[in-house]
Formats: sequence, C-alpha cells, structure tokens
Amino acid sequence: MHSKLKTLEKAGRPELKDMYTKCKSQAEKRAFFYDIYCLDPNVSERSVTKHDEEDSRTIVDLDDDWYTAEEIAEKKGIKPGCQDYDLKVEASVKGMDERPHEDGNLAALGVKQYHFFKSTTKSQVVKKRKVQMEEKVEDVSQDDFAQMRQAMHSDLTQKMIGNSSSSGRSGLNKAQEGEVEVQVDWLQHYKDSYKKVKGSLTSMNTEVHALEVLKEKLSTSPETGMKQLVKDQLEAKSSALHNEKKKRMSEHLLFAKEYKDEEEAKQKASELNAMNEAMQTFLKSFRKEIAVHKAAISS
Repeated sequence: MHSKLKTLEKAGRPELKDMYTKCKSQAEKRAFFYDIYCLDPNVSERSVTKHDEEDSRTIVDLDDDWYTAEEIAEKKGIKPGCQDYDLKVEASVKGMDERPHEDGNLAALGVKQYHFFKSTTKSQVVKKRKVQMEEKVEDVSQDDFAQMRQAMHSDLTQKMIGNSSSSGRSGLNKAQEGEVEVQVDWLQHYKDSYKKVKGSLTSMNTEVHALEVLKEKLSTSPETGMKQLVKDQLEAKSSALHNEKKKRMSEHLLFAKEYKDEEEAKQKASELNAMNEAMQTFLKSFRKEIAVHKAAISS
C-alpha cells in the first residue's frame, strides 16, 4: 500500500497519501485501508503485457504453365546475347512436352510452347508483437457477474427461477430452447448493493479532500483577475458536494447492513441501486467540472 501511495503521489494524486498521513492510531489506519484505500478506483489492478512471437513458415512456390523456349531459357538464367544462345535455348526445353503457341498468329509462324514445371521451397520467419492490456477486479458481486455472463452469451435468455408450479416444462426442454435459469440470492445481492453505496460515499470523501487540496493550491497561486472567480466557483462546488454527501449519508443510515427476508432484501436492494446510480451520476458531473478548474490552476 505504501508503495502504491507513493506512486500515486508522483503521478499528481497525493490525496490518498495525505489522508493516510493524518491517521494517528492503528484503528484509524485500519479503517482507512478497508473503507477508503481498497475502494478507490486508482488502486485497481491493471497490467500491460507485451508478447513477441516468431513464427517459421515453409512456402512452396509452384510454376506450372506453358512458355516459349526463350521464356524458359530466361528462367534458367540464359540471357539473349550470351555465347551459343540458340543452342542453349534449344537445350533448355529438350525433352519437354510441346504444343503450338496458344496465340494463333504465332502458331502460324511455327512458334511453340513448352510445358514448364518447377517447385521452389522457401522458409519465411514472421515476427509478431502483441500488447495485451488487462484490468482485473476481484470480489465481483453476484449481480454484476450475472450481467457479465448474460452479455457474453447474448444468444441465451436468462430467467429468474420462480415457483416449481410456474412452469410445466421440463428442464431439458428449457435447455433445448436456449434458456438459462439464474438463481438470485437476494440476501447477498442486498449486501453487494449496500457495499456499492458505501463505496460511493467513500468516493465523495475522497473528492472532499481533493477539493480542499485544490483550494489550498489556488490560495498560493499568483493573483489574477480570474482567481477570485475560480475561488467562488470552487466554494460553490464544495458546498454542493457537502450537501450531497450529507443527504446520501442520512439516507444510507435508514438501511440495515443486512436483511433476513428475501422479499424485503430484494426491495431494499432496488432502492440502494437507484441511490447509488444517482450518486455516481453526481460524481461524474462533479469530477468533469472540477477537472476544468484543476487544469486552469495547474497551468
């Protein structure tokens, strides 16, 4: 974690390291690791792999056609003007099948063609370079995994499992019709939704800290005609962020960490998902607007 925090700091993202530095006790550091660090998108595992491959191929060239004596002689390295050219041309086609030239005018002049066949084998080395990028996210929720599987097998229709009396068809018939039944564990699904909302709240905490750092940086920048305007805009954004965070935290407190009843868990998970979607929409818009100010202050 320490190495990753230093890397992020060098990349211009010191927020996480600054938050960790402010932790005084082991309990605060432990809470930072599980509640903030592990949920921050900047520490998701990514990798880039370069593959160099070398492929050896054997290529066989076949020359199987009818040519004039002069054309065949040239294929054998006999050039016009060389010593005893006519004798060498005649020797080049000796023993070959012959026919009148395919062009009737030349055939009328007695020009002939000869059947020439030659097989040439060559080895070719092909070098390939491939760059493979991978982003890995572990501990994927059951609901997310079901959606991923459906996207990968779009030709299959996924259905929720209902009561055994809801359908009289056998499982074999369903399989033949291309249907895949997915059992949703609503109790676990609720826990996953609860965790997502908590992650969004953590992202808001991170943005609050990042905004404070940006405001501090602005205060030390040279005085310009635009400085006060930018400061006022950042204060407005800070107020909006704090209000949104306060509102969502109050809403989140109304939900239990887990439920025992399937139907209640299903209903509450739906409410949490809607809440998380609204939070993500807010964060996306907020980050886009702050990025403009960040670029202006850094320039």
